[in-house]
Amino acid sequence: ADGQQVLEFGGQGSLLSRGQPVDAVEANGVYWVVSAEDGRLWNTNVDGSLTAVQPTNTIDGPHLAALPDGRLLLSDPARSTFWLLSAQGQPTGQFAYAGQLDLPTGIAALADEQGILIAVSDTRRCSVSLWRLGDQG
Repeated sequence: ADGQQVLEFGGQGSLLSRGQPVDAVEANGVYWVVSAEDGRLWNTNVDGSLTAVQPTNTIDGPHLAALPDGRLLLSDPARSTFWLLSAQGQPTGQFAYAGQLDLPTGIAALADEQGILIAVSDTRRCSVSLWRLGDQG
């Protein structure tokens, strides 16, 4: 409540810093970080990672969104797509819309009475689009 830092992951010279972390979320008590230059998804609770997306630069790097049930969405700018991940960080679905997404970076999710809405910012198109996560979500 007073704005004091309580924890830090990575730091200069760490494995996390080498990949250039670009986004972080909390889902069901797990802190997840994605790094751009090595394309890794980090579970900071266990200090482990796995390659998740194509490496990019930090400006157009991938981003994360947490879903209400603990799953994650991960943008994959280099492949013009985004991923649905289990609560353990494993890919369970991929969404690619040829001709509709060029460089999807930012991603956010909102649950409503009809399911889950996803907002995707596309830095190459200079746009934000809304998508409804279907039954596979």
